[in-house]
Amino acid sequence: MSAPDETGRREIGFFARADDEIAAAAWTRHGTGVLCPAGPVPEAAPAVWPPRGAEPVELGDLYGQLADGPFAYGPAFHGLRAAWTRDRKVFAEVRLPQELHEQAGEYLLHPALLDAALHAVGLGELLDTGGQPLRPFAWNGVSVHATGATALRVTLTPAGANAVSLYAADGTGAPVVTVGSLLLRPVDVTEPGARPPAAAHSSLLSLTWTPVPLPAVGAVPWAVLGDRPSWAGPDSGAVCHADLDALAASVAAGDPVPGFVVLDPAAGGRDDDGHPAVARERAARVLESARAWVSEDLDERLAPVPLVVVTRDAVGTSADDPVTGLGSAPLWGLVRSVQSENPGRFVLLDTDGDPESGRSVPGAVASGEPEIALRGGSALVPRLSRMAVTELPDPTPGTRPGTGGTGLDDVPGTGLDVPGTGLDALDPSRTVLVTGATGGLGTLVAGHLAERHGVRHLLLLSRRGPEAEGAEELVGRLEKLGATVTLVACDAADREALAAVLAGIPAAHPLTAVVHCAGTAENALLAALTPELIDRVFRAKVDAAVHLHELTEGLDLSAFVLFSSIAGTLGGTGQGNYAAANTFLDALARHRRGRGLPATSLGWGLWAAERGMGGGLTDAASAGTPMRGVSALPSDEGLALFDLGWRCAEPVVFPARLNGAALRAQAAAGSLPPVLRGSSAARPGGRRRPAVRTRAPNCGVGSRS
Repeated sequence: MSAPDETGRREIGFFARADDEIAAAAWTRHGTGVLCPAGPVPEAAPAVWPPRGAEPVELGDLYGQLADGPFAYGPAFHGLRAAWTRDRKVFAEVRLPQELHEQAGEYLLHPALLDAALHAVGLGELLDTGGQPLRPFAWNGVSVHATGATALRVTLTPAGANAVSLYAADGTGAPVVTVGSLLLRPVDVTEPGARPPAAAHSSLLSLTWTPVPLPAVGAVPWAVLGDRPSWAGPDSGAVCHADLDALAASVAAGDPVPGFVVLDPAAGGRDDDGHPAVARERAARVLESARAWVSEDLDERLAPVPLVVVTRDAVGTSADDPVTGLGSAPLWGLVRSVQSENPGRFVLLDTDGDPESGRSVPGAVASGEPEIALRGGSALVPRLSRMAVTELPDPTPGTRPGTGGTGLDDVPGTGLDVPGTGLDALDPSRTVLVTGATGGLGTLVAGHLAERHGVRHLLLLSRRGPEAEGAEELVGRLEKLGATVTLVACDAADREALAAVLAGIPAAHPLTAVVHCAGTAENALLAALTPELIDRVFRAKVDAAVHLHELTEGLDLSAFVLFSSIAGTLGGTGQGNYAAANTFLDALARHRRGRGLPATSLGWGLWAAERGMGGGLTDAASAGTPMRGVSALPSDEGLALFDLGWRCAEPVVFPARLNGAALRAQAAAGSLPPVLRGSSAARPGGRRRPAVRTRAPNCGVGSRS
């Protein structure tokens, strides 16, 4: 905003960046304007409503018709309730949904209410649009006369070519907002970017590793449970104890309390060949140690001491940092979940085995970061950041295009540059394999592959196969789309059974892509989590993924897509086994990319699906604090993100809709997941003074100015 000129006018500019942007991003200017001193308040409108002589307009399926064009509104924006016409004028009644009433006082005028007032522009003979949809372009003479409105009586009057004036009043006819003229521009629905799925590309996240300085620390005594790790030299100051009981006995005997205690589950164990059995062994060891560490039986002198779970090359911090420690990768999801239940008690640390990294361990622990990777002695911490893309698929309905899911306004544009992998479209003559195909997400994906991508040969796997609920209907629907469907009862966790299915793929239609949707969730807090619960979740996700990887690595695949979950990165409370399985999938994708093989792990947020993992997770996450920072994705938006995600250059991407309000609440409560530290979505912001409702409260109008 500029300083006022001699008449009191000020020039203003409108700039924005996404509320869920994690890393600093440039502000984009969306408009300019001029603020002028307020003029006189217009006279009240006649109290009779609707006006005498006005003819009612049948709205019917107005929002469904709008969705057939370039405007698909979310349910919060279905605010037009009734309309009438008279003498080329349109009269409309608009209301906020009840769930938005509390927000009304935070705005001069709630944007959804103003947007709804414009939904009547195409009614009657107000404008000669020639059948073209219009979007707001230039506003003139805008004055707000009252705040806190939740309902309006709107009068729209022609004001020139493709322009209208607007008068909106409360239930008594007193003015709330007036617009001298609003110029609208036709929307060319064939124009590239006319309907960008902005909600989709604003909901695609990636994990970046950011360098952090380490504090200088002196000689710190620390302890190791089990064998001395190879990265801890004899002069490191570490004292080894056979187990936690031996450490407790040492402290009880008067030995110094260590500054921190290290558990390296790989030390002294079998080599890490990525076999699921290795992952299970290490997860079980960490689970046992973590439960003992938070037990009431633990010596109280050890209670302030952090237990540091160390892995080696289990995470990839960059494209040239391959993941080789697959057997330890699940520990990152498991421990993140344990951390969310027991803040301050555990630290996750990944090392590259460099002696300098070993010497940096005390400083890393002293940094206060709960998750850290050491590379060449330097420290890196993970942070989620929003991605944007240049190659956007065709938009899908659900939320209004171009609004980032808010449904407020249609703003043409494209995403920021994120290099694609150059993957070609799926060859329709070849076969695509989908696991978990009769579950909620598998069914959606199979239908999407046939309808959107033209896949003509689908090999669908599920444990029950044709006997699964809805299987016959699924096959029939896919066949109507022109696909040849083979639905097989096969548990991909059974290597021999999976190998037999793959061997049966016709040579004329060789395998071109794998989409691993199978999975299960069995939630349990740390105290109730058992190796058996870990095993059941690992079988569906980890075992199946490893078998798919090993049995197809010699084939010429275009895509290898793993359905993971952001729970592995956020650390869902009560989801330790599920989070562990998903961080394995993320690591496997990085491992494959490091070997030049196609792979993308999609770390999904919540799906608003009714069946399968999507619906189950929506319910389960209500008890998990970190997942409460994620809103559910409608199916159409999720499928749009699927199209974006598997083509990304990053091997691991997170299609998830962050909930800024929930994240800010978590930040205030001190329970924000570490990877979201620094997120602008989690920063507290100023709030406007609530409007004082002084008149006509039943009409939704608050204080006047």
